[in-house]
Amino acid sequence: MKKFAALLVPLSLIIDFVAAQGTCVTDPALLQALGSPTVVEDFDGFTSDPSFEAPSVVPTQFGAMTAFGGTGFRNLIDAPPLDFVDNNGTANASCFTNREEPGIVDATYVHVILDPPARAWGADVYAACGFECIELHYFRAGALLDTCALASNASPTFVGYINDECFDTIEIRAQGLIAGPLGQGFGLDDVAVYSCPGPIGMPNAMCTPIANSTGFPGTVSAIGSEVADQALVTILVGDVPAGQFGYLIAARTPANFMPAGSNGFVCVGPGGIGRYNGPGQVQQGPAFQLAVGGQAVPTNPAMPILAGDTWYWQCWHRDTPAGGQQNNLTGAVGITFQ
Repeated sequence: MKKFAALLVPLSLIIDFVAAQGTCVTDPALLQALGSPTVVEDFDGFTSDPSFEAPSVVPTQFGAMTAFGGTGFRNLIDAPPLDFVDNNGTANASCFTNREEPGIVDATYVHVILDPPARAWGADVYAACGFECIELHYFRAGALLDTCALASNASPTFVGYINDECFDTIEIRAQGLIAGPLGQGFGLDDVAVYSCPGPIGMPNAMCTPIANSTGFPGTVSAIGSEVADQALVTILVGDVPAGQFGYLIAARTPANFMPAGSNGFVCVGPGGIGRYNGPGQVQQGPAFQLAVGGQAVPTNPAMPILAGDTWYWQCWHRDTPAGGQQNNLTGAVGITFQ
């Protein structure tokens, strides 16, 4: 076993690129910059060789593993004495994938369920590109987010992925094709997972939002950390009219009043309101999110978020279909920082 902080790869293997919605990572330093992982699975707790070939499922520190379309070869936790030597000499997940050949060979792939979902993960793979090479598919709620293909057979090669919107499933598949049953065997070890942040904050209970043209009031909530210097706060907005633009407002105090020119109640302020209406901050419904941690609140003048502060966030949005004043507001969420 080795410490996650010590994982290194040659500079020639550091090729990080922005994927469709997240970032495929081959430099462990990018994950280390996120802080300590939620869990690290080195498989050293296994004393036998349980198979995770379907229908078998092997529980792990990060969730569960199973392999579909297997042929009885590998796809097990290989504990000492090791059955396969293409690894680092310690317990590991010994895997096998094979590209589908219709009518000849079914696809064999490793299915990883992350419980809870993750915003980042990383692992070492060993001898994972000698034949068909592997690629990693990342999913959230059944929808494919990104595919990250391996291009090196070095042992180890670091593979990872970062997506602040979180993902819950990884499929490891063969990317190339060699005719017949010859696929790609490899070792997987030292899996580090950064779980999605949980909900934080409390709603402003004295301020009740009014339904917009969707028939429902807009919602606002927060995920992340209440520790001010961790810079992990994201505000989530939902149930606002599709295609209507909106932006966050924030203040140090709660409020409850309907201003002239609005269909809804202002739940923050009334003085010292900051408006997140700069470039990239104005977004459209029906739902969006904005990271607000680690930056000053755009009041006049801007104010940093400090330990001991309480801040309230709300979303103002257009609502042309509703008529009237043609705008509305969500409820508000308040966070007291530590």
